[in-house]
Amino acid sequence: MRTLGDAGVRAAVVLVEIARVERLLRLHEARFLARAFTVEEREACFRRRDPARHLAARLAAKLAARRALGSPGFPLRSLNVSASRDGAPRLDITPPPAASTFLSLSHDGGMAAAAVVFEGAPE
Repeated sequence: MRTLGDAGVRAAVVLVEIARVERLLRLHEARFLARAFTVEEREACFRRRDPARHLAARLAAKLAARRALGSPGFPLRSLNVSASRDGAPRLDITPPPAASTFLSLSHDGGMAAAAVVFEGAPE
């Protein structure tokens, strides 16, 4: 089993306040959605009862992925968060990294959280 101290493993955890996403939707909806989310993500979130909560979790995942990749300027729309067939969260990156990707999402108490781990990532 590898640990975070082992070479080739990069990880990041990000929290996003759901109220912040609600404000962005209220003030800059079209621009915010177009800059940060793929069409697939927008459709998936707006099918849900509380879209802001689901958008916040996806935004946290994208920010965590950028941090773990060490690429703060990586375009958010090049990252797509979806659900696999078994319902587990999935992160697709264009172009795909030379690493295995692991994603965990959560939301509670007004916050959304995401943890992203890349295993086998170049140093």
